Amino acid sequence: MTATLRHMFSRLVSALIAEGEKEKALKALDYCMDVIPSKSVPHTYVCAVLASQYLQLANAESDPGKKAEIKEKGEVILNEMLENSLQYLNWFSTSLTPNQLRSATADFAQHLGIFSEILQIAQNFDNEELVEANYPEFMKYSQIYNSLR
Repeated sequence: MTATLRHMFSRLVSALIAEGEKEKALKALDYCMDVIPSKSVPHTYVCAVLASQYLQLANAESDPGKKAEIKEKGEVILNEMLENSLQYLNWFSTSLTPNQLRSATADFAQHLGIFSEILQIAQNFDNEELVEANYPEFMKYSQIYNSLR
């Protein structure tokens, strides 16, 4: 249910951005984060879109202080998603036997996909620090995934 609500917010924000209503888009994003906080409902794949929208709005902002504040909101979402996926990937790869891991391939692939999306968004919005710090880990988990197929 909450994933659907977050998805609906992301569609609303996309429409507002397309109409040039950046302030309303930012208010909608902030409202979404307030009513569906990550403390209560962890960020999922759909939140990558929300993070990307924050970063898009930050890039369009001319006020340096406000730009930094909006950018930070997007990066917080990305970092929380990254931490969550890394915890899962680490658990899958270190706590399961090879047979158990093979049976969890779909879950492993889901978190690897989230990891990939985070790195792509970071690269698109010039966060090379996040990409460089995490790309080796991504490659490690990609190799594990490829060995399962």
